[in-house]
Amino acid sequence: MSEALLEIKDLKINFKSYEGTAKVINGVSLKVNKGEVISLVGESGCGKSVTVRSILGLVPTPPAQFVNGDITFEGQSLLGLNEKDWQKIRGKGISMVFQDPMTALNPVFTIGQQLIDVYMWQGKKNTLFTSMKDKRELRKKGRARAIEILEKMRIPDPEGILERYPVELSGGMRQRIVIALALMHTPKLLIADEPGTALDVSVQDQILIELKRLVEMEGISMIFITHNLGVARMISDRVYVMYAGEVVEEATTQNLFKQSYHPYTNGLLSSIPKLNGQMGDGIDGKIPDFLNPPQGCRFYDRCSERIDHCKQTPPTLQTLSDGRRVSCHLFDEEVQSNGKLYIAGGRS
Repeated sequence: MSEALLEIKDLKINFKSYEGTAKVINGVSLKVNKGEVISLVGESGCGKSVTVRSILGLVPTPPAQFVNGDITFEGQSLLGLNEKDWQKIRGKGISMVFQDPMTALNPVFTIGQQLIDVYMWQGKKNTLFTSMKDKRELRKKGRARAIEILEKMRIPDPEGILERYPVELSGGMRQRIVIALALMHTPKLLIADEPGTALDVSVQDQILIELKRLVEMEGISMIFITHNLGVARMISDRVYVMYAGEVVEEATTQNLFKQSYHPYTNGLLSSIPKLNGQMGDGIDGKIPDFLNPPQGCRFYDRCSERIDHCKQTPPTLQTLSDGRRVSCHLFDEEVQSNGKLYIAGGRS
């Protein structure tokens, strides 16, 4: 059995507002093993980004409230860490690639300055007493590492790129630089929050191929956030499907795309445009209000397979015989004993 690098257990996060308390993350549990790539998929607004930002301590409290659960990285709890402890983890232990490459880089510094500074000072709180000799040595090593990582990203003329400013580069080149920044210290876990969203499809595909290759080459685990199931299929070993702040299905990529179980996963797959040019079916309705979520299953109002039991009682994530986990009453033993067995998209 693979060793867990990161584990989230029954995480619940509320957000206080003038209108009330929004129950945004409602009992999320997931695991990333060493050397593994997982994808978090789901519609916009279903809690993917909030979940992964909580891993890096980037969810501000207040307005956020961590109501329940824990996040552990290499056996260490990440909840409640002070800023000094976070500095030791961010960048070297866990690093993140954010969505928009156009705003992720500082426009007044060259690419080289930004890459080398990350190498020199990441995780260091006080640099006042660093000698000039040590600074020169660090800068030399940082420049060598910057050139090395740009070469691995297959960026032409890496030494020339170090002297250029972000405004001089295309969107695709900037995204490669953002990935290079996240990998300067070869973190153990990389979080990629929909990289390439702002780019055209052909450039986005190139970025994903390079990212997957580089992660495998460096032996890094990765959490990849996307609403594109095709991307999840290409890049990940396992897939977690999220809906309205909950994990509703988790399976290996191969099993999920061979046969999905949860009605929401079925809806996502049926939404994919067909090769014959026809549009997907889509899912009627919208994500429920987090300020006043449904009493039972949060997918109840949009589910074509719902039963009366779903309206009153929230489902729990349970492990099935094939190893996947599904959060749906149609798989409960109690429901099955009543003759309402749900099998791969239909009841019998």
